[in-house]
Amino acid sequence: MEKRELPDGSVITLNTDSAVALQLERGEANFAVAKDQDRPFIVSANGVDFRAVGTAFSVRLRDESVELLVTEGKVAVAPPEPAPTATAAPADLTPAAAPASYLVTAGQCTSVSLKPAAVPAPIIEVPAATVRQALAWQERRLDFEDASLADIVADMNRYSARKLVIADPALAAKRFGGSFPAGDVDTLVRQLQRNFRVTVEQRDGEWVLHSPE
Repeated sequence: MEKRELPDGSVITLNTDSAVALQLERGEANFAVAKDQDRPFIVSANGVDFRAVGTAFSVRLRDESVELLVTEGKVAVAPPEPAPTATAAPADLTPAAAPASYLVTAGQCTSVSLKPAAVPAPIIEVPAATVRQALAWQERRLDFEDASLADIVADMNRYSARKLVIADPALAAKRFGGSFPAGDVDTLVRQLQRNFRVTVEQRDGEWVLHSPE
C-alpha cells in the first residue's frame, strides 16, 4: 500500500499491484479529494471519468468493468463515448450518442461494464459494514462476504508470492466469506480444507485448489 499527496492537498492511497499516472492504469486506489470548487479532481480509468470536488471515493479497475464506491460527497461518472458503428460506406461512420453522466453520492456504489460496451450498472446503496469491508485493504486486511472463490483468490494473490490456482470453474464460482490478513494464503487454504473439504495440490511453486472428491 502506498500513499501519495498531490499539490492541491488531495491524497491517493494505492492498493497493492496498482498504478496511477494521470489515470488509474491497473488495480485499485482510494482518493481523498481537497475541497476546491475551482479545481475539480478527475480520475480516468479505461475511458471512464470520475469527477469530484471535496470527496472521498475508491475506484477499482477490473478486466471487464470499472467499479466506484463513494464514501464522502458526490462523484460524477462519465462513461466513455462508444466507438463509431460500421455501415455500408466509410462516410457513414457516425458515433452513437454518448452516455449521459450521472451522480453517485456518499454510501453508494456503481460500476461501468467495459464489454461489449460501456454500460453503467444501477446505483446501489451500500451498508456501512460493506463499505468497511471494501476499504479493509488500507489496513492490510481483506474482508469478504458472499464473494466468489475466484475473486477471493485474485485478491489474495496480489499480496502473496505463493500463488493460488483454482483447478475447475465450478469451484471458482462457489461463494465464501471471511476476514484474512492480506496475503495470508496459509490461513485461507486451511479454512477451505477444514470447512469445505477443498483439496490442495502443490505444483510448480503454486497451490492448486480442487473441488472436494
